[in-house]
Amino acid sequence: MELLRLQNNAEAGASYTSPSVYTDSPLLKWLETEELAGRIESGNGKPVIVIGRKQDIEKL
Repeated sequence: MELLRLQNNAEAGASYTSPSVYTDSPLLKWLETEELAGRIESGNGKPVIVIGRKQDIEKL
């Protein structure tokens, strides 16, 4: 079994996050060192966090 752990790292009221990823998956290991960003959106009345490479999230 391969595990993936996401740590949100958002401050209250923020619209962006700085997520951290921890995994034992060889295929996803690159996410641990990638500079990631998350954008907080609303979906069906609940928060949705879109995570991607920082340079890609900032363009949206």
